[in-house]
Amino acid sequence: MMIHVPPRRLLVAYDFSRRAALAWRAALALGRLWGCGVEALHVVDPMESPGRAPLTLAPSRRGLLRRRLEQAIPGASSYFIALGDPAFCILEHARWRRPDLIVLPYEGRRGVARLLKASVAEIVAGQACAPVLVLKGCPRRVRSVLFPILAADAEHSALRQAAGIAAALSAHMTVMRVRRAPWPRPRALSKLESVLETLDPAVRAVVKPDMRLAAGSPARRLAEESGRHDLLVLPLAPGRAGSQALRLSEARRLMRLSRAAVLTLPSE
Repeated sequence: MMIHVPPRRLLVAYDFSRRAALAWRAALALGRLWGCGVEALHVVDPMESPGRAPLTLAPSRRGLLRRRLEQAIPGASSYFIALGDPAFCILEHARWRRPDLIVLPYEGRRGVARLLKASVAEIVAGQACAPVLVLKGCPRRVRSVLFPILAADAEHSALRQAAGIAAALSAHMTVMRVRRAPWPRPRALSKLESVLETLDPAVRAVVKPDMRLAAGSPARRLAEESGRHDLLVLPLAPGRAGSQALRLSEARRLMRLSRAAVLTLPSE
């Protein structure tokens, strides 16, 4: 799916946590920058109180939750409340409302919990019909965007999307070509330059892309490089090896390791 740049509708999942409040602030700032509506979705998770989990939300409780949302995060274009598994409800809501971008905080799991179950952000990013922006810590202005190229025969649609996003944010973009074997450097740089020449000249003038080559584990090298940037853009390709896109397992690992916010682009 191609991301509409700039987006026309943002969706933020909000659970009254500090992480969600930071994600809301970032989404509202993007909404103001791009002049688009920002919708808020709160999901009541029955598993948080399994002994007394409601099958439905009473109108009185739904009304109370809506008032809490309006007080906690004023300025949303719409407020929605759902009951069920958070990841499933966010995905279903996105299929219904068709937002151009979903904004989520990263609620990283640790230890055994991380091994047993992926986080909500990881699940949504892997299955959503729209791009997903996963925020880690306090949001900051995006001045630099990192985009990885993982295959020599990569298609260029995801690169053009990443460049369009960087241009919409008035940010610089670094394109990093990663492979496990060492590089024949001059020839590799020439090929990477030819890829960058496919970008629209006006977009290229704004993002001023530079090129990096790296050898080794893609997840490890990209995680290291992410500390020098504000946003890491990841094209996803569930179950498809040998393409420019990342498999979900690699993307989830990068979400955990990245020091920058992560934007996932769903496969077309």
